[in-house]
Amino acid sequence: MTDILPSLDAIQARADAATEGPWDDEDCEGELSVRAGTAITQWKTLPSGTRMGTPASSWKSSDLIAEWDLDTWDWGEDPNDDQRRQDAEFIAAARTDVPALVAALRAALALHRGGAEVLGYDEEGVYGYVPACVECGHAVPCPTVRAVTAHIDTTPKEDGR
Repeated sequence: MTDILPSLDAIQARADAATEGPWDDEDCEGELSVRAGTAITQWKTLPSGTRMGTPASSWKSSDLIAEWDLDTWDWGEDPNDDQRRQDAEFIAAARTDVPALVAALRAALALHRGGAEVLGYDEEGVYGYVPACVECGHAVPCPTVRAVTAHIDTTPKEDGR
């Protein structure tokens, strides 16, 4: 089994190094952006149905994560602009989604660890006690660990990430 903890550490390090969240996407008259925390215009709908924006309380340049100039103002007018809007929504959500997913994977791996023994066949086909998962009792690596590790790329990157 491949150890994915260094990969999870690298993913978490990238998340930790990013601008603090939460992030939000904002689409205002053809200007699409992803901004951090206080750089987001606060929108509310008045009883009349009119949408009113309260200016952001921070305009630090570091709060701007990404921005695009769109050709259209509204969804459904241009498929390319709609794709950028979906990309911006994904980028904004990733700021909180990625750390949450890393934590969930770490929790699952902590539960499904070796430390028990069950009767079964080892790698050489010899019957006897084999290492087992303390949570589910399956031989190590258990199905849960195999499923998690199958989807995390553990290939070392040239730039160390």
